Amino acid sequence: MTFWTRVIRRRGVGLSEAPAFPQSHTGLESGGWKYCGGCLHLIFCRRGGMVEVFVGHTLVNKDGEEVDPEEALKNKVVGIYFSGGWCPPCRDFTPLLCEFYTELVQESEPAAQFEIVFVSSDKSEDDMVNYMGAMHGDWLALPWHDMYKLELKKKYCITAIPKLVIVKQNGDVITDKGRKQIRDHGMACFRNWIEVAEIFQNFSVD
Repeated sequence: MTFWTRVIRRRGVGLSEAPAFPQSHTGLESGGWKYCGGCLHLIFCRRGGMVEVFVGHTLVNKDGEEVDPEEALKNKVVGIYFSGGWCPPCRDFTPLLCEFYTELVQESEPAAQFEIVFVSSDKSEDDMVNYMGAMHGDWLALPWHDMYKLELKKKYCITAIPKLVIVKQNGDVITDKGRKQIRDHGMACFRNWIEVAEIFQNFSVD
């Protein structure tokens, strides 16, 4: 078994998916995978290494600062959180989601490859800001005035909130039952998400 075969099997990539290996020390893209660095440095990542559903849209952080989604979401599993501060079930679940996010992203070393993007159903921008400030973790949000939220609700068939949709880098759904899975399985559900997310993994849940 070659070194590269061992690497691919450890990463869980089927041999039939693997393109030809690079013959030089320069970066090379092939078959949707990217190889870069020297012969002993192999990185797996899908083309378009961010969640494609947010291409062309600016996100904001909890402090209201604009964030480039290409950098913030690169090589991460993303939870799109449809919620609103006026909704009692949302206010019940958001603290649990905050604990989940904090343990995965802020208290783990290295940080888990996970990000949340909040899509607000609040009645005003002030309501959204107040809800985020009072109850949310240090994650991202689509600005309240961006009507792209209506397209997202349609795309992911959102008919009630709260709803946590876990997506791959290409926007395909891993699960639309993120809320239930966090309640039922806690941290363990992240292992299942990242195993099917088709991203390079630098994090594992014991």
